[in-house]
Amino acid sequence: MIGPCCPGKPVAKRIRIGNQMIGLAELDEVIDGALSIAGASDEELKAILLSGVQKYNYIPAEMEDEYSAAIWEEFLKRRSKGPSCSCCGKG
Repeated sequence: MIGPCCPGKPVAKRIRIGNQMIGLAELDEVIDGALSIAGASDEELKAILLSGVQKYNYIPAEMEDEYSAAIWEEFLKRRSKGPSCSCCGKG
């Protein structure tokens, strides 16, 4: 898949999970969706994020906690930066 405003840029994003860099399809889109949810607790947001990523990626059951922690870390980074383009990062 190609990003909407950045020709040639893939929609998948690589993040560190455990000791490996893993590519997750649609991660930025899932994070964007979670950022738009007002009033959800951190635990609710973590569940929403994991569930959203699982729609597009296989996550082994025994690795869900590690994936969830890594996805949450990415979410917190994005939340602290404010709104920007999910594929190129420009605001």
